[in-house]
Amino acid sequence: MKWLYAVAATTFLCLAPQLSFATDSGLITKVSKHSVSETTQKFESAVNDKSANGWLTYNSAEYIQDYVYPRHGLPSNPDAAKATGSVLADLAQKATD
Repeated sequence: MKWLYAVAATTFLCLAPQLSFATDSGLITKVSKHSVSETTQKFESAVNDKSANGWLTYNSAEYIQDYVYPRHGLPSNPDAAKATGSVLADLAQKATD
C-alpha cells in the first residue's frame, strides 16, 4: 500500500503547480493543512469510515506524451509512452482489485 501512497504523492506533486489547469480538466484541487503522506492517510481513513469504494484517476500515457512532455519542453517518445502506459495500467489494476 505504501507504493500507492508514493504514486499518489508523486502525482499530486507533479500536478500541484498546474492549478490553473484544474478548472479546465474537471479536477478539483483542495489545499491541505497536512503533509502529502498525512493527507493521503486521512483520505483513506475517510473512505474506509464511509465503507465506500474509492476511485483512482490518472493520466494516460498518451496524454502525458502529447500534453505534459511538450508543456515542459521534453521530446516525445512513442516507445516510452507505450511502456509507461502498460506500467500505469498494471499498477492501476493492482491498486483497484
